[in-house]
Amino acid sequence: MEITQKGAFLMNANYEWLDDFKSDVSDKIVDTLVAYAEKCDLKTDAEFIVHLADCIFNFDRSNEDAIILKCKAEYCLGKHSLGKLTYEKFIKEYKQLYNEEYKRSFNELIKF
Repeated sequence: MEITQKGAFLMNANYEWLDDFKSDVSDKIVDTLVAYAEKCDLKTDAEFIVHLADCIFNFDRSNEDAIILKCKAEYCLGKHSLGKLTYEKFIKEYKQLYNEEYKRSFNELIKF
């Protein structure tokens, strides 16, 4: 996690021949972090899950698993307005990336 906090894998190395390798490593990191976060207990590990979600976002700003985890964790921490702001920022970036609206509402994301 300490390494993932620093940002995407080889983010300053911009060589076409390296793109596939960077993508593969990033995918494995994201998959590992999501799998680990899903094993955590939202009620007791909420702050840790927020941290994990932020690490995932360093690799994939539009990761749906990360937004779900982060919104649920912030909600569990009693930070309802922060969770809503996190969601609104995500849907804005999602719209810019995909030129379409994100289909799930905040309330749908935080359901248990």
